[in-house]
Amino acid sequence: MICPECNKELEVHDTTYSNINTDRAKIGQHTGNIYKCDDCEQCWIENLLTGNIEPWSY
Repeated sequence: MICPECNKELEVHDTTYSNINTDRAKIGQHTGNIYKCDDCEQCWIENLLTGNIEPWSY
């Protein structure tokens, strides 16, 4: 993924999985990939449920 802030190539840093059953996701379903940019120090999530790239914080 390319960082939306500084255009640096990013690697997967972490992943997210659903811990509840909803209409959009089931327990254990992979719901996102988290990327961390060392240059701008921002984390981003590739939200697999919406298809959007969004800011992320722990």
